[in-house]
Amino acid sequence: MKIQLDGQSLRLRIGEDELARLLGGDAVDAATTLSPQIALRWRLLLCDIAAPELRAAPEALCVRLPREAFEAFASARPRRDGLHFDWTDTGADPLQVTVEIDVRDSHRRGVQRSIGQLESG
Repeated sequence: MKIQLDGQSLRLRIGEDELARLLGGDAVDAATTLSPQIALRWRLLLCDIAAPELRAAPEALCVRLPREAFEAFASARPRRDGLHFDWTDTGADPLQVTVEIDVRDSHRRGVQRSIGQLESG
């Protein structure tokens, strides 16, 4: 998972392997270690909830997405847009969160699948 944080904008981009793990019920984790005492950890997972949530926990900042909405979004790939929501519990400007599926990875995997089908056919 690639993470981009810029002011009040958080962008998470996942590849096809991470997408498969998410759709299979697993979480996708990422971490950046700044020093032995400081590590930034992120977790993305699908839940049976109505709206996206952010949860700060000691082990990670957790982005929880509604399973049904994300599955519908993912089924229309490859696509260049992301699943977007504003997290308004910031006490200030909302945090704009976007979760994307890497278009290049989806395209590359689609091309590989087509080549594999031609070879087996």
